Amino acid sequence: MKPTRRRWIPVVLTLIAGALVAPATADTLARQEAALALFQRHAGEPVKRMPTFTLSDWRPLGKTHVAVFRGPVAAWLIQVQDGCHGLDWARTIGLTSTGGTVSARFDRVVFRDGIGPGARRETCRIEEIRPVDYRKVRADEKAARAAD
Repeated sequence: MKPTRRRWIPVVLTLIAGALVAPATADTLARQEAALALFQRHAGEPVKRMPTFTLSDWRPLGKTHVAVFRGPVAAWLIQVQDGCHGLDWARTIGLTSTGGTVSARFDRVVFRDGIGPGARRETCRIEEIRPVDYRKVRADEKAARAAD
């Protein structure tokens, strides 16, 4: 059976998509690493727990860190266990809690590692929680944009 052009179209489209995604992935990882360094610079000392709240926003900061927000200025930097796969690409996240608090070394970040029916539910134990002075983070981000 002789291959037809139609059979090659999906292969070619997959190769093109892969070529376009690779630079975007590298750029995203570099941005996450830069943002993580900024959050770490403005993070306080580790705390054992933080209050339970409805997340107003969150921001992936690589494979082992995520920033979570309650309102426009209350933020925490959460570090999860090594080996947590997919956190840097999660679409939504949640936090487990016990007794009205989220505790380091006990509670978890819960997320899906993608979208659609093939997405798996993942959970990663929280290793460290640090409050963040988000006003300072925003001021540094604003200064960096002005310098560009």
